[in-house]
Amino acid sequence: MLPKIDGQYLFVLPLPLVSPTDPKATLFGIVYAYTDAAFNLIGKKELLICKGLAYKLPSPSYLFAQGINPDLIANGLSEVEFLTRLQKIMQAPNLDIFTWSLHNLKIVDKMCTRNLEANLLGKVNSLIDVNKILKLDQYLNTGSVPNTDALYKCAKLLGFKESSKHTDLLFKLDALIYLVKHLNTNAQALLNFSLKGKQFKIDTIKNALLKGQTLLDFNTATHEINLLKPLVFDDSKQRLEALVYDNNGITRQFIYLSQFPLLSPATVLTPARQELTKISLNSVNKAFSETDINSLKLDLNSLSVFEKFYAQLNADDKAYCKQWRASPKNALEPPALSCSKEFRQLVFLLRGNNFAGTLIDNELQYYYRMCQSLLMPQLKVYAKELKLLVNQVDENNQEQVMLLATIERYLSSL
Repeated sequence: MLPKIDGQYLFVLPLPLVSPTDPKATLFGIVYAYTDAAFNLIGKKELLICKGLAYKLPSPSYLFAQGINPDLIANGLSEVEFLTRLQKIMQAPNLDIFTWSLHNLKIVDKMCTRNLEANLLGKVNSLIDVNKILKLDQYLNTGSVPNTDALYKCAKLLGFKESSKHTDLLFKLDALIYLVKHLNTNAQALLNFSLKGKQFKIDTIKNALLKGQTLLDFNTATHEINLLKPLVFDDSKQRLEALVYDNNGITRQFIYLSQFPLLSPATVLTPARQELTKISLNSVNKAFSETDINSLKLDLNSLSVFEKFYAQLNADDKAYCKQWRASPKNALEPPALSCSKEFRQLVFLLRGNNFAGTLIDNELQYYYRMCQSLLMPQLKVYAKELKLLVNQVDENNQEQVMLLATIERYLSSL
């Protein structure tokens, strides 16, 4: 049994509308459920919908793959309202959170940034990427992992037999809970370690810095182990600067606690596991010690979404950001002309997307024209993606046919 006496577990799955790498990535919403320590459901499974961006079309392939009815988007909360609700859900005290694919959940970082909100995930104490823990356990014990990151497929490979409609979004939580139960039975030590909260990770980093120790994480994008040599830890930003070893060599990167790295001691790579994974811990540590840190450029792509954004702002832009966070959103004046043009446009779109009622008539008409001009170039991409999708649909599957028809009609409803 997991070490949970009181409190709850939260199972949460993000539902992206587009690729997480898209600069304007947003979520259709999340499905979530609470359980006790024995994984008994508390209450009912819930769906929280976000209406996203009025100037960004969803991806037909993402809608179809996840079984999302795009007609429901308009019924969702504004991004600001959605983030407020999500904060209350995920930052409750004494809560451990399980998700699948942090890559999708990190879309929240982009949503927070364009809405000038604080880093929501940075204030979460304990979040476990079940895909990461599952893949690491498989890699350590077999030297390989299944070539899929699809939740339902991974669950079926491990004996999950339940099924439901493709459009039953809440059902996906059953697969996630099943996989955590599987880990609790078959990889309990690894799962228990992953449940240790933020302060434990901070202490682990500082101890590794003090003793010159190497730490371990797993990269779900490349399906390989990363070994980390801590260099500097910034308490205020909860950010580790480290040398990172993977199959391509050594890089110098920032790693944020809001990325929820595992940070286990690299000594979990026993001689048997080193042979299985073809990683020589002695060789990696030797390479770390021989690396000229000053000549190795920091990978600026590893900066957080907000830090990249904030670095481009002028002094007046930054002052407005502080004012925005401290004041009622519907009472703020537009940014002064001394703010950058790009920032003023961002805030205007923010106000239109979340607080359209605060815009006067000519501002509202201008906002609609801006949305139209931003949507027009996306229409061809939507149509092209839709055409490819038509060829993938099983004509004998009535549910797929109906979902595709809904996705095809969506543009005419805008």
